[in-house]
Order: sequence, then structure tokens, then C-alpha cells
Amino acid sequence: MVYDEHFIEIFRSGCRQGAECRRGADCGQDEGLGQGDSCRRGSGVRLTREFALTAAHCLKDRELKGLDLVMLRLSDGKQAMGKVHDHDRRSDLALLNLAFAEGEDVRLPRVCFDDARQDEEWKATHQPPDTDDVLTGSVADVSYEYGDPEKGVNVCALRLNCHVSMDDYTKFAGSPVERGDPYRPAAVLGLIVKRHAGTVGDTVFAGTIREAVRQFDRFRFRIEELSRDLWPVAVRPYSVEAARTEQKLRSSAAVADALSRAGYDSMVTVYWIRR
Repeated sequence: MVYDEHFIEIFRSGCRQGAECRRGADCGQDEGLGQGDSCRRGSGVRLTREFALTAAHCLKDRELKGLDLVMLRLSDGKQAMGKVHDHDRRSDLALLNLAFAEGEDVRLPRVCFDDARQDEEWKATHQPPDTDDVLTGSVADVSYEYGDPEKGVNVCALRLNCHVSMDDYTKFAGSPVERGDPYRPAAVLGLIVKRHAGTVGDTVFAGTIREAVRQFDRFRFRIEELSRDLWPVAVRPYSVEAARTEQKLRSSAAVADALSRAGYDSMVTVYWIRR
């Protein structure tokens, strides 16, 4: 499942496609999409056709502010550009709006999301399609909270134990965390985010899709109708869909602008309904 349509990779802008990049050397400043880890900055998971989620610390300040575009590669090798729609540094989550040409044939990500269970196995990869570099472990805490409760700033994440300890987990930043049990339905449980200060050993953290929905009110949950013989009753997988399409957003903006110019913006509220 790690090679499905939901997986994206993020590259630094100004790198060149070529042997230098594939070998991990300095590939210069030519425009293009790098092929190697020297230009790769992280991964992400697509939520819908036009939106994806990644770790905010993978991106530069100008990208987080929406001033620069983000260079992406989809799981099929297609290049794309994205713009940060919103981000939250506490949870280390960033919501990307992917830009495609009008009428471009782009596959919808076919992926289910689910809530992690205590002690269940998980896996994460950092680079499709032919890599053995996979991070695995078990779920240590399904609702690890941090932040400042007195100020009402709470962030909920997964605390994960890794089977193998390593010095540098940065190459897995933004990588989808997927259920590792081959006898249970495949699903994405979250994505790798920045480790907290003072974290040592084999512990990493993952932002959950529910936390992203809570942080970014652009989305809502939709429970999937799934066959009982494949999905146990106790399992409640879900997908995420945008609350409003881009076309509706543009229409609402046009109406709001027209009302404002007519002097009715503070008096009239328009709700669009589908007929």
C-alpha cells in the first residue's frame, strides 16, 4: 500500500534531474525535479485529489507562508506543484493545495484512514517504489498529548516505538504511517512528524488524520461503507473529503465580492444549495 496513489514526495526547488542528483551529489541550481535523496526533503499523504498533508518542518518559511510553491512528485512519477493552504507548527502539520492543469487526468488517492490501536504494528517508508528502507515498530500511545493545556493549546499525536533505533529519522519526515499487520485491513494511521526536544532512543511521533481535520477545518469525515466479511465490526475506517470544492469556493468569493461592491455584504448571507 505504500506505493499507492496517496504517497507523495517533496523536493527542494532548484534541483536538476540527472546523474548527479541520483548519486546524491550536489546537483546545482537548475530548475527541475531531483531524483535522489540529496534533493528530497520529505514525504506526504494525499487526502483528496487536490489536497495533501505533510510535516511542516519539511518546508521553508516562505513556503509555509504561501509565498513560494512546493515542488512535488506523485507516486506515478508525475511532477506537481503545491501551495501551503494552512499549517500548524505545534502539531507539525501542513496542508498542501495541489495544482493541476484544468482537465488533467489525475487519479484520486484510494486510501482508507483509521485510528491506531495500542501496541499494534506499524510501518513507514520514505521512498517508493523499490526500496527496502522501511521503518517498523509498535504503537506505544494512541493519544499522546502535548502543548499548553492552561492556554487551551493541546495537540494529540501517536507515540511510536521503532524496532530498530537510528540516529537520524529525518528522511522519514512526513512519511505515511500504515498498519503493519498483514492480517488486518490496510489503512493509514498518520504521518511521521518532528520529534520533540529531548526525545531519545527508538521513539518517533506521528500526527493523525483526525488531528489534521481538527486543525484544518477544510475537511470533514465520511465513514466508508465496507464489506463485513473484509472489515471486522470493531474497525471503523474513514476517508477525508473537502468540505467545499474549489469551484464552490470561487463562486462564493465572486458572490461575496459582488455583494460587497453593491453595499450588501453586511446584510445578506448567501447559501448555495445543489438543485
